[in-house]
Amino acid sequence: MEESIITYLNTCRMIQYAVRATLLSVPCLINAGMYGEAAKQLIRMTSEDSDLRSAMLLEQAALCFLKGPSNKIMSRKYAFHMVLAGHRFSKAGQKKHAYRCYKQAYQVYSGSGWRLSTDHVQFALGRLAGALR
Repeated sequence: MEESIITYLNTCRMIQYAVRATLLSVPCLINAGMYGEAAKQLIRMTSEDSDLRSAMLLEQAALCFLKGPSNKIMSRKYAFHMVLAGHRFSKAGQKKHAYRCYKQAYQVYSGSGWRLSTDHVQFALGRLAGALR
């Protein structure tokens, strides 16, 4: 499956087919317990041409970082990719989804002691809350 994705991306330059192959490949990887590889494939499909598609792929990649064995849960990577997804949702005009992504990231950052990350997420939440009213 990996080879077909690479062929669609590089040789054919057909991003929609590469995304389709990725969406078929990811559940297989998740069932095999390869959450990191699934996240990697989803992140590779993000691009500049579609903010909405990229946001959804980033959100699914973030969720892959939460799954897996309990000793390998990557909550900071999850939060980082949720912030990226929130930004892309905001660029696509999906303010409610952006707010939800930032709120979920804030749950991780609030107790981390990372002041700048927390400030950024709080600022984005405030801006989006104002836009939603």
